Amino acid sequence: MDLRLPQKQAPVAEVDRSLIKIIVFISFFIGFAVFLSFSLYGLFYNFDFLNPNYRQPLIFFGALIGFLTIFGFLPIIIKNFSLLFLGVLLGILALGSFFYHEALSQPIVFAIAGGIMLLFFLFGISRERYEYNNMMKVRLHRLISVFLPKIITGLIIFGIAVFYINFFIDKSFFISESGFEQVIFWSFDPVFDFLPVNWRFTLDQSIGDVAEKLASRQIESDERTAVLPADAKTLFIRQTVDALIKQASGFLNIQIDSKSAVSKILYRAARENFDKAPDLTKNIIALLFFFLLFFLLRSLSIPLIWIVNILSFLFFEILLATLFMAVLYESRSREVVVL
Repeated sequence: MDLRLPQKQAPVAEVDRSLIKIIVFISFFIGFAVFLSFSLYGLFYNFDFLNPNYRQPLIFFGALIGFLTIFGFLPIIIKNFSLLFLGVLLGILALGSFFYHEALSQPIVFAIAGGIMLLFFLFGISRERYEYNNMMKVRLHRLISVFLPKIITGLIIFGIAVFYINFFIDKSFFISESGFEQVIFWSFDPVFDFLPVNWRFTLDQSIGDVAEKLASRQIESDERTAVLPADAKTLFIRQTVDALIKQASGFLNIQIDSKSAVSKILYRAARENFDKAPDLTKNIIALLFFFLLFFLLRSLSIPLIWIVNILSFLFFEILLATLFMAVLYESRSREVVVL
């Protein structure tokens, strides 16, 4: 008598339901990738640094946090690497959805940037899968902590490549006038606070007004010129202004209009001198700038990792509470996430 139990039938309905859940999850991932691409495009091309509107940065950070949160769950939920690779590849294509007009004009640059981003994404996925497979219990904060830095690095490299594509193509100056003015305003405003009140000026003033103000202060502070008649003072100020503008023109190696603002003169000097420099000098300056920008953005991403960690934990608990997924115990006392 055969006492063996009948073979257990394969849970076809359960498999189909899991596949549907995976497709839904990948769809959300692609949707957030498109949303992030849209917010990147708006931040790059429509954001006014001189009159900042904080709506666009908030939209960008919301899209970025949503993208990173969903992305962090893909290596845990999808066990099949081919399906996981396909989902990540579709997400990368979605990230470039609002930049396809640049991609079609410069496919090599975008192919290289996208390839580098894909490598970092795969590296992040492999690190998360490795940590997950070696855990006795699912520790989401640990998985996110080893996963996110690689993903953020790939996104930063892609963003820099997209934003500065003109430099990679024709070696043109890589900072916009509005961005340059905003940076020097932030940099020089604290310095001006240490100057005497009578000697302060702003970078949006014309170079002629600044030179005239400095010349007037110089005359008033010198006992020999302070007693001169008004006509003599006016002539002396005019001569001093012309001399100062000429010296500034020689120092900056550009022609200066006395009616131009100081910030615009500094930007034109930086741009024209950069354009005149040899290609080797341009490449060195650009690489130093890109390295500093990457280091700055990478440093600012540390609080972002904490935020995504918290949101991922809350999202994980919601998925468990709604029975979208479950955590089961294997025979070796290991936890495994199933759909």
